[in-house]
Amino acid sequence: MSSSRKVFRVATGGQTNTIAPPLRNINVYAYHRDADPASGGFEKIHPCPFLKNESLQYPNGDSSGQAGWDVAVPFTSLKDLASQLEAGVRLEDKTERKFGTRYRQSIQRGEIARLAIMAHGDQAGEWYANGKKAPPLTASANKLGNSHPAADYHSALHTIGLYTKPSTSTILLMGCLAGQGGDGTALLTVLSSIWPNRQVVGFDVIGYRFPTKMWRGIGDATWNAGIKLTWFRSGLEFLAQPQRNQSEIEKRWNELPWASEFSKEHAKIVLNQKVIQCPSEEICPVE
Repeated sequence: MSSSRKVFRVATGGQTNTIAPPLRNINVYAYHRDADPASGGFEKIHPCPFLKNESLQYPNGDSSGQAGWDVAVPFTSLKDLASQLEAGVRLEDKTERKFGTRYRQSIQRGEIARLAIMAHGDQAGEWYANGKKAPPLTASANKLGNSHPAADYHSALHTIGLYTKPSTSTILLMGCLAGQGGDGTALLTVLSSIWPNRQVVGFDVIGYRFPTKMWRGIGDATWNAGIKLTWFRSGLEFLAQPQRNQSEIEKRWNELPWASEFSKEHAKIVLNQKVIQCPSEEICPVE
């Protein structure tokens, strides 16, 4: 995109009024800062997670990270993420190569084309968007009473949604298992009711980040964005032999797909409360 600023003018009553330039298409990678990685938290992702190879396009990447993300935003809760967006999230200087001088402008409502919200997830449609120490969000309160209905966070979720494009955006639950099965469908459906006309995406397998591969180096002391999709369909399956399974994932790292809405095998997509894509191992009411 050229760095020149496009300004449109319209004549009204003999006067010329200036109309704001068109909205940008910004891809935001929000990630939960749970504590340190040893206790289940995520590493600090570089605020401008461009890969060195500029020819790579989302959903692909190289062995170190996924391409196609413009800015990474750490958050501690959904309310915190909503508050940051309202206060104004500014793009890093390096994004000037894509947005020209407009990188100095904070993200406006309706400018996010693709939003990843990286947080832990689990079977039974559990999404730990407020951290592992807080109860997970589910479609409705579970029988044990240890989850919160997603609708309880309507205000924060709605605010977050306002910053995405109203009819052409995608919101990904960038984490493990939250989209799996009927409970996963129910969670995505509730979120879809809060985020109308947006594609809401969840995954049916465990996702994995490879810290030593994704580290950007001593100069940055940060990591690249993205998770890869494994073949493990439950935490119990993975934890049966954790060291062996982790070793096998890392051995096959280059073969594994980066998580995205384009994964026909593992991505579930709900749009306007209807399933439009289902993982290959599930039978869903796709409409």
